[in-house]
Parts: sequence; structure tokens; C-alpha cells
Amino acid sequence: MTADPLELPMIARSFAIASLLSLFVAAPVVAVGCAAPVSSDAESVGESQDDLTAAASELTGSYSAEHAAKGGFVELDLKSNGHYTAKLDPNGTIVCVTAPCVLPESGTWSASHHAGGYRLHINPAGAASRLYDATKSAGPSSVVLTLSHGGVTQTLSAAGSPAAKSCGGFAGLPCGAGETCIDDPSDGCDPAHGGADCPGICTAAKPAKKSCGGFAGLPCGAGETCVDDPSDGCDPAHGGADCPGICQ
Repeated sequence: MTADPLELPMIARSFAIASLLSLFVAAPVVAVGCAAPVSSDAESVGESQDDLTAAASELTGSYSAEHAAKGGFVELDLKSNGHYTAKLDPNGTIVCVTAPCVLPESGTWSASHHAGGYRLHINPAGAASRLYDATKSAGPSSVVLTLSHGGVTQTLSAAGSPAAKSCGGFAGLPCGAGETCIDDPSDGCDPAHGGADCPGICTAAKPAKKSCGGFAGLPCGAGETCVDDPSDGCDPAHGGADCPGICQ
């Protein structure tokens, strides 16, 4: 039986459609969106989280300020569970009828290492977050947390550390024996930039250097050794003759 010439194109089209359908059915089905893409930064994210954890563990603790900066912390308790509580200087935002006048605050916090110190992220409940540059160091008589934000620097002492003893100022408060009065960086009064009668804090005075050697051949005491004084500009290893020394 001979096919009608008019039916041949229709037969060809039907065959082509059937072939395409069979290829579609045989092809593997690819699911889209069922698996999360693998980030190329997965390792760095893990390192960052480790850094956050390490920095937070180093800053965890309770701190307080003897003289709070305007708008700064009076008390700050950085808890190990990522939450914090604090009392802040109101900086004129409220009128107090009792003393001390403080604003309570709470929320979450985190920290990371930055430029030899830390970045402290404070996230108050119901308010905008704040970012502080922070350092933690051994102060004159306590462990000190120094925070800088918005051009204001404040210092807080770790709980259990004795508060720094005030000195100088208008009252001319003295320090104890073996102590020296130095500027208090947390009070906003800078004697190097026009501050008059700035109060200070007492720190243990460094013992005076005891000279030895030199032209006079000064001796050291029992159990001491005369070594070169690196601050005098005279170096016996580079042509210095009869350089004075210091006893150690």
C-alpha cells in the first residue's frame, strides 16, 4: 500500500515528537534548590567563629568605672553566654531624683580580635548596636578594660581589682609612699592639651636607676651587676669609652 504524499510530513512530525518525548523520559531528573551550595569561604568562616569565641572568652567578666565618661558605662557585665547587663551614665537624657543616676541596659554581645586589641559589639535590646575598640591590660593597680566609641574613651576596672586611687587635681590629693601620680585617661581632662588641675591616679613608682661604672668607677651593691645603660647613648660595643652603667 502506498502512503498518500500528503500524509508523509505528518508522519515525520509525529515520529520526531515521539523521539523527543522518549529522550525526556530517559534523561535523569535534576532537583533544583534541594541542597545548599557549598561556600568556598567555609574554612574562613570557621576560623572567624573560632576567633569570635577566643576573643569573647578573653573579655568575659564584670567591670566598673570609678568615674564614668559621659554616656559611658558605670558597670558592664559581659557574660559567657553572649548576654550582657550594664548601667550607663545618662549624659543628660533623663532627670534623676536619686543618686547614683544610671540607665540600665541589657542585650547581647560578641567580640573579635583587631589591631592588637579587640572589637566589642554591643547589641542592646530595642536599640541600635554599638561598636567599641577595646584593649585589656594590667593597670596601675587593677586589670583595665579600655573602650573607645564615638570619640569618647573610657576605662573600667575588672571586678575584684582594687579601684585606682585618685590624686592631684584641685585638691592636690597625695599618693602613698612609693607611688607616683599620673594622668587618668578616663576623665576627659588632658594636661597635655590645656587641661588645668587634672585629677590623676596613683601608680607604683619605678625605682630610680642606680648608676655605676663610668669615669668614676662607681660600684654596685652586693648581688648586683653593672650593665650598660641603653638610654644614655654611650655604647661600649661601638667605641664608647668609660660608658656609665646601671646596677641590676
